[in-house]
Amino acid sequence: MTKEHMGTKYREYQDLFKYLDKKCNFHEKKKGDPHSLTWVCFNDLRFTEQFCKKNKLDFIRVKYILEFFGGFCDCEVLFNVDREEHEKMWEDRGLMILEDMRK
Repeated sequence: MTKEHMGTKYREYQDLFKYLDKKCNFHEKKKGDPHSLTWVCFNDLRFTEQFCKKNKLDFIRVKYILEFFGGFCDCEVLFNVDREEHEKMWEDRGLMILEDMRK
């Protein structure tokens, strides 16, 4: 996999995280009260699957990668997978697994 190709895959995952952030609709019920945080999640990967279909990505393969990092539903993808300490892993190991991710 070329470095340019890996960069494209990495950007696709960053786009997924942004998409999920919008779909999960995180917000505080009471401004300034982090304990009132609320969001939308159906305990599945429906928003992730929508993103994959829209971007012609192999959802099953993406799902396995996300689950490896602890993302078993859309909000867990944001809480567990989209983490700064995983960034280097995404750039190296995770993206190598996704080499043939496009349908």
